[in-house]
Amino acid sequence: MRRLEERDLLKARGTQRTDSTHILAAIRTLNRLELVGETMRYALNRLAVAAPAWLRAHLQPAWSDRYSHRVEHYRFPKADADRQQLATAIGADGFALLQAAYAPEAPSEVRWASAVEVLRQIWVQQYYGPEETPRWRHEPDVPPAAQLIHSPYDLDARYSLQHGSAWVGYKAHATETCEGIR
Repeated sequence: MRRLEERDLLKARGTQRTDSTHILAAIRTLNRLELVGETMRYALNRLAVAAPAWLRAHLQPAWSDRYSHRVEHYRFPKADADRQQLATAIGADGFALLQAAYAPEAPSEVRWASAVEVLRQIWVQQYYGPEETPRWRHEPDVPPAAQLIHSPYDLDARYSLQHGSAWVGYKAHATETCEGIR
């Protein structure tokens, strides 16, 4: 089917109507701590396929325990201080992986891996760093929800709000032209 261009709609006679609707993304909505943990897990899994020998040489002992399960199966600490400590540890792990991936001796399949870029983008959105102890970005410094990446598995899904409905996904616009009744 041919895509309608704006000039085609202008030529059409009758009444035009454009509706906007929402489409949910096929992802689970994650909180910030789940997002960074799952992003780190995603990057490690993708690098294990793309460059297994390189990853084995750079794998830190705590990473296999921390990222071997999906983050939704974690038992997050209840205390705020303990959750902050976990967020700091995940942030440090991500910055260590990024530093190794962007090192001059890193192979090109690591440096240019899409998972490394996803990790970098999410870390820029979520952390101040790469200091010795990375810190969560404070609310005013986190990008607006409509610009945040909500899942490493679908970078285009965004938070939206329309007519009181909120969702993570996409907006679809449909335009139709109807002939008048004679």
